[in-house]
Amino acid sequence: VVLAWLSRWVNKITVDDKKAEHIAKAIREGAMAFLTEEYRIIGVVMILVAGLMGFAFSLLSAVLFVVGAIFSLTCG
Repeated sequence: VVLAWLSRWVNKITVDDKKAEHIAKAIREGAMAFLTEEYRIIGVVMILVAGLMGFAFSLLSAVLFVVGAIFSLTCG
């Protein structure tokens, strides 16, 4: 509830200064680039670990690991 309120409050703020708007855009683009790269690396590591788990333990443990990792990623 608090997060939804804060999100709406922040999104209502208008930026009239062009320099501040430019800085905000650069921060947003940098953050998205970072998250994209981070998720790509986590995906590769997740597949490697799942492969090792499937080989060392069982296919079920590898599948459950991947499902848990996906849930973790969607939660942030």
